[in-house]
Amino acid sequence: FGGDSPFIELGSTPQNLSTIEWQAELPPGTKLILQTKTGNTVKGITHFYKKNGEEYPGTEEEAQKSYDSDKKFFGDSAVGQVVREVIPGADWSGWSQPYEHSGDKIASPSPRRYVAVQSTFLTDDPTVAATLNSIVLNFVQPVADRVVSEVLPSRLESIGATQLFTYMMRSDFEPNSRGIDEILVEAPDGLELNLKQVEIAITGQPTVTYTLADEALVVLAQQSDSIWVRLPVPINVAGGSALISLQFEATVFGFNTFFTGSVGHSAFPGSWQRADDGDANGITDSETTVVLALERGGVLSTVEFDASFTPNGDGINDQLQVSFSLLRIGTPVPTRVEVFDLSGRLVRTLLDGSLAAARHTALWAGDDRSGALVPPGIYLLRIDSDVDAKSSKSTTVQRLVHVVY
Repeated sequence: FGGDSPFIELGSTPQNLSTIEWQAELPPGTKLILQTKTGNTVKGITHFYKKNGEEYPGTEEEAQKSYDSDKKFFGDSAVGQVVREVIPGADWSGWSQPYEHSGDKIASPSPRRYVAVQSTFLTDDPTVAATLNSIVLNFVQPVADRVVSEVLPSRLESIGATQLFTYMMRSDFEPNSRGIDEILVEAPDGLELNLKQVEIAITGQPTVTYTLADEALVVLAQQSDSIWVRLPVPINVAGGSALISLQFEATVFGFNTFFTGSVGHSAFPGSWQRADDGDANGITDSETTVVLALERGGVLSTVEFDASFTPNGDGINDQLQVSFSLLRIGTPVPTRVEVFDLSGRLVRTLLDGSLAAARHTALWAGDDRSGALVPPGIYLLRIDSDVDAKSSKSTTVQRLVHVVY
């Protein structure tokens, strides 16, 4: 937060930040990184400097007392400048993840009164540099006064198996709120969310539960890394609130899994308003949208395949399908699925690449590296992930496969 304008004030009331756009010139070998952070409060501090440019030590009150004393006894020429600075308050977020494309949705918490933008310029050649020509921040009227969310359970004893979760969002409304009729819950790539039901409890009204069989509930996306639903009637309770609970099944593969919730109004494109972590249901239980895995164990798990197959072209059991789970890894790791004969000779590489924590599948048609069918017999299937040995108990799995004609 340096310079004359360390942040931008969006208005006297919080605004819902929508997207960020920019124009830049990026010669080969250069890169521009843009990030944002947001908050609702700022505070002023005053720096008192000595004549030699050093800042008076201690608290602001102590520094001012020393400054005033020197000025009183030794005159104006004995002291330096007094610089007043406005800095972010304690409620500001950290810097967001870098934005990849102009027009990306702003990832910092919103709505907020203030926003700051940080730009980092990188280059591989000191003779060339990136140029940032302009930045545009788009914001819209909030659909709700505040939205908080949490997920249950937030602690798992085991991972790699399908479990039931409930994502809760509480929206508070003011008279000028637009209201909401769409709910979006996003998860990491590869995590399939299977919606079961949506429950809505509005202030002063009976609780309503929708299932997938209810035609009034429009399910725009599910069974992927997100759930997106549209309610039959927009919710807007001036001075009240609504608790929306989405119950879904998912299989968690990592030590920590982040869910992100947003609400919007379909009549106002780009009105998505992100939920903050907090107490949505009024009970001290989760208050977070991160699911943590407590169990420790191996990286490779739940390897499934038929122990024998017949690649004879009759259309029945012609391929070997190998499914396995990668667990407890934060970033993609090099993973190989290979077939060897019993002498140890490599017959076929079925998969070779960097894989993230998720469920994966590899196929073998019974052919070798030249494309010819292998002789009938017993082969060794090996799955190996290159993970630091300290981070897991098992990074290699080996199984026997029977090829029958």
